[in-house]
Amino acid sequence: QGIVKSPIFVTTNNTKWFLRLDLRHIQWRKSRIGIHLLLDHCPDGRQSVDIEFNAFKVALNEWTNAKELVTIFSKRSLVKPGEPLGEEIVFDDYFQDETNFVVYFEIIHADSQPSISDKVGNHLVDDLKSMISDTGDGFGDVKLVVKGREFTAHKCVLSVRSRVFSAMFATDMKECHENRVNIDDMDVDVFEQLLSFIYTGIAPQIDSFPEELLVCGEFYGITDLKSICEEILCQNLAVESAIDLLSFAIKYNANTLKERLIDFIADNYLEIETKCSDGLSYLFKNESKLVETIVHKMAKLVIKKV
Repeated sequence: QGIVKSPIFVTTNNTKWFLRLDLRHIQWRKSRIGIHLLLDHCPDGRQSVDIEFNAFKVALNEWTNAKELVTIFSKRSLVKPGEPLGEEIVFDDYFQDETNFVVYFEIIHADSQPSISDKVGNHLVDDLKSMISDTGDGFGDVKLVVKGREFTAHKCVLSVRSRVFSAMFATDMKECHENRVNIDDMDVDVFEQLLSFIYTGIAPQIDSFPEELLVCGEFYGITDLKSICEEILCQNLAVESAIDLLSFAIKYNANTLKERLIDFIADNYLEIETKCSDGLSYLFKNESKLVETIVHKMAKLVIKKV
């Protein structure tokens, strides 16, 4: 069990792909699996693709006698290398009485030349990104100072994207009069990702700072950034860090991450008890209601397994 990658396969224009299966979270819930298609290499940098994942349910040892085709999901997206396209699947949502499946996917269409709407979107992102400046260009009207480094930004953009900046610039606060905001509790690298997301909806290095950017999303009221960070963290759960991450999720109101961690801890309780006994002791002492929820889920899993 773990992360399984398929051999790389090639489509048109020497574009290379591989499949990734995430089997780390199916120790008890054997029907849960993460399945993603990833772009390994594309000469043009990005690839527009339509994919469809399907499943057959089959009787034991009768793989050729497949029946009841179900489309699990289909998506169209413009992807870049390393960007996963897929989702976590709970097969019990589709099949209640079968334990064997044949899963296959189909690339319906792949084109290295983006559609007109993709091209417009790319130009828009590039134009908006060009408005961010640490040199004073870009017609900005406010300075954001992060540990001594200045960035020129625009009050209107910051206010639309963040309720905190909106309140700051709409009230009689000194930042509004001085057109200068000091941010001392954030590293410059993290702030660059935050500012990029505010302007373009994209943080290129978000995978490197998911916890830090989740905190930013919570503090500045940028819910889409927070949701993306939660999704990234949910895809990389580990026994050793589960308890600490649960405390983090509670502190910053990351409810999606919290619920996923509750399931994960219930699924892997015995291993967590062995490796993280101090963390569990803290949990029992300070989060009794949460522990009740975990125990309840463990009981349901035991019944299901029996």
